[in-house]
Parts: sequence; structure tokens; C-alpha cells
Amino acid sequence: MTAKDLLANGKDVQRVRLKGKLLSHKGDEEYEFADASGKITVEIDDKRFPAGVKVDHTTEVELYGEFDKDMIGESKLDVEQLKVVGK
Repeated sequence: MTAKDLLANGKDVQRVRLKGKLLSHKGDEEYEFADASGKITVEIDDKRFPAGVKVDHTTEVELYGEFDKDMIGESKLDVEQLKVVGK
């Protein structure tokens, strides 16, 4: 699954896995995530980040979570697990 495919064809509460990078922190628990296809807003609770590992815009991550498709407003991925896969 890619960010572009998820935004275009994703179903509400669909379970997905995305691989890419967290580009920026948008505030609170929201981050801008990007893969080769595009960008999506993801919501990540602080406890989902691995202890002692710095995650920045150069860190490749895998996100597992549930898609929250909004009819009005911005659709997001609610991240349940974050795994660092490379720098």
C-alpha cells in the first residue's frame, strides 16, 4: 500500500502498512509522512516511538495502523506500531 493509494482508495478503519519517512511534526500527535507516491498525515502517540532511537526526516520507518477516512476534512492514518527499518 502507498500513501497515494490509501488516500485515493482506502476504506474507513482499513488496516494498513506504509513504509517511508516522517518529514515533519505538525503539532500534538500529528506528523507528515511521505513515501515515493506522496504524503499523508499520520497520528502517532509518543509511546509508539522506540525508546532510545532518534527518528527524524532521514529515518526510514514502517507504520502499521488504521485508516481514518474523513468525508469532511483530512483523512489520516492512526498509527498503532512504528518500526525503524533504516537510516
